[in-house]
Amino acid sequence: MNCPEITPGRSLGKGKYLKLDELCFTDEKNRARKWEAVSRIGTPGAVMIIARTSRSGRIVLVSQFRPPAGKVMLEFPAGLIDPGESVEDCAIREMKEETGYTISKLEILPPVYSSPGMTGEFIIPVLAMIDEDDPANCNPESSPEESECSLLSETVPLSELKKRIDEHIAAGGGADSKLLIYSLFC
Repeated sequence: MNCPEITPGRSLGKGKYLKLDELCFTDEKNRARKWEAVSRIGTPGAVMIIARTSRSGRIVLVSQFRPPAGKVMLEFPAGLIDPGESVEDCAIREMKEETGYTISKLEILPPVYSSPGMTGEFIIPVLAMIDEDDPANCNPESSPEESECSLLSETVPLSELKKRIDEHIAAGGGADSKLLIYSLFC
């Protein structure tokens, strides 16, 4: 399928981390179209880390308050890729910051888009293994960035992941859609 060429429209607003732009393109019926899109400033995208512990096979999760949702969200560890940072380095850094765990092995998957009707931001899923025999992983402690609110990490047996999500939602929290979908197919 041929994609239309997108031309810059006008800026509709800009903050410290996000901008809102009007995009212009010509559709398949040769009609001039406009679309509003949000994009991040200063980063090419983000990583999402699907991490399992080596012996017990537990899934590593984080929960944190997300102001746009107004809820404490249950999620996979994730974070923005810094300018010039590799996907691998970002995944290692974010896992250590958010959970205290050190990744022993990882596999980088192709980029995906979680809300392409609103943003072109891509997320790169990373499959990671946490070596439970590594002394660095015995008593992990997160060291969240200043912008991260109420960040907590936990591990959950894969067989109990859906139940943990349901409990979190029943208690008034929210769940990232990627985590819920993962729980339904694993």
